[in-house]
Amino acid sequence: MYDPVTHKNIPLSHEKLISSYWSAIQPDYKHQLYAFPRQCDILIIGAGYTGLNAALTLASEYNQSVTVLDAGSIGAGCSSRNAGFVLPGTGRLSFQDYQSKFGVDTARAVQDEFALSVNRVKALCESAPASVQLNEARYLKLAHRKHLSQKLEAQVSQYSDTLLNANWIDPKTLQQQLPGVNNMHGGISFTPAMSLNPKAYVNHLARLCDKANVHMHSQIAMSHYEQRRHDIAVHTNKGIVHAKKLLLCTNGYLPKGASPELRSKHLPVLSSVLVTEPLNPSEVEAIGLSTSDLVMDTRKLKYYYRLLPDNRLLFGGRGAISGKNAAHPKYASHLLKALKHSLPALKGIKAEYHWHGWISVSLDSMPRVFSPTPGVYTAMGYCGAGIAFSNLAGKRLAQLSMDEPLPELPFYQSALPTFPAPAMRRLGQWLYYQYGQLVD
Repeated sequence: MYDPVTHKNIPLSHEKLISSYWSAIQPDYKHQLYAFPRQCDILIIGAGYTGLNAALTLASEYNQSVTVLDAGSIGAGCSSRNAGFVLPGTGRLSFQDYQSKFGVDTARAVQDEFALSVNRVKALCESAPASVQLNEARYLKLAHRKHLSQKLEAQVSQYSDTLLNANWIDPKTLQQQLPGVNNMHGGISFTPAMSLNPKAYVNHLARLCDKANVHMHSQIAMSHYEQRRHDIAVHTNKGIVHAKKLLLCTNGYLPKGASPELRSKHLPVLSSVLVTEPLNPSEVEAIGLSTSDLVMDTRKLKYYYRLLPDNRLLFGGRGAISGKNAAHPKYASHLLKALKHSLPALKGIKAEYHWHGWISVSLDSMPRVFSPTPGVYTAMGYCGAGIAFSNLAGKRLAQLSMDEPLPELPFYQSALPTFPAPAMRRLGQWLYYQYGQLVD
C-alpha cells in the first residue's frame, strides 16, 4: 500500500488497490476531459473534499481559472473511503482544551464554526442525488469507563451558548435507547450531525465543479514544485504546470518528496474500517441502532460505528502503523473482535469489507488552514474528523488564497507546528498505541 512517510512519490491510481464498501456500490465520477494544462491562475493538488470545495469557491465566487490534479480518480484518498460521519468538530481538542488555551469566547466561536461546517455540507447537498444518502443524525460520544461519565456530563453546559446542541444521556436511558451497546456509562448527544455516502458525496462535489468550469484531471501526480519569480512551477508525471498560486489539498496523502515545508508538520496515520454482512431484523432490533445514530467512544484508541441504510454495520478504529503492513489479516480480525465486544448481540456476524486510509494528525491535535510559503496554501491535520470541517476548510483556504481575512480562530491564525525529531514520528506513534491499549 502507498505510504506517504516512506514513498517519495504517490503512485497513479493508488486507490485501485483498496476494495471498500463504498467503491463496491458507487462508481468513479467521470469528469469532463481537458488537455494537459500548461498554465493556470490557481492549481489545486487533491480532488477530495478540501480541494473541490476550494475549487468551487474560487471559480464561482472569485471568477478564477482553476485546475485540479489528482494522482488517482476523484476523491481517491479518504474522501471516498471514510465512515460517512458528518460531525461538528475536527482535530482532537475538546471545548475545555480550547477554553484552557484560548479562553471561553474563542472556545464558543470554535464550536460555532464546527456547526457552520455541518451546515455547509447540508447546503451543498440541496441539489445532490439520492445516492448521497444524506441523513440527519445525532453524534453520540459515549463513556467507556464509569469514571468518565461525570466528566462527560459536566461538559454539556459548556455548549449552551453555542450553535451546537448537547444533551446528556444517562446510563439507564442509554441502555433503553441502545440495548445492544455493551458497557457504556452514558454519553452526550450532539447535533447538528449527519451521515452520508462519502464517495457519492465527493462525486456530487465534482459534478458541481464541472458546472462551475473547474478543470479536473485524474491520474496526474505532482512530484514537487519550484517557486519562481513570477509563478510556481509544479512538476508532474505529464509535465510542468505554471500556476500563480498553488493549493495543496492532500491531507494525509502528501508524499514525502512533494513539499519539504510540510513533510515534518504532520503524521500520516492509518485508519481502518470494516462493513459487515447485512443484519437481519432481529439483530437490528437487538442492538437498537438506527441510521440516525453515529457512535464514538472515549477511548484513547477510539472505536466508531453506524448502521448503514442497507442494515450493514460499519465499524472503524486504528490500523497498522506502516503501509506495508496495512493489509495484514490481524487488523481486520482485531476490528471484528472489537465490534463483537462492543455489540455482543452480533457475536456471529461476519465482515464482508475491510479497508484503510491515511488521515493527517497534527502535533498539537489541531488542524490548520495556512500558507507555508508565499503563493502556496494548504489545509491539513484533521486528525480523522474531517468530513464536515474539510468542506469548510476548502472554502476558507480559497478565501485565504484571495487575501481575504479569516475568522479569528486558532486554526486559521497559525501554521502547523513541526514534529520534533520527525524521523522518529512512527516510534512515537507505536509508543502511544501501547499507552492507549494500557489505559483503555
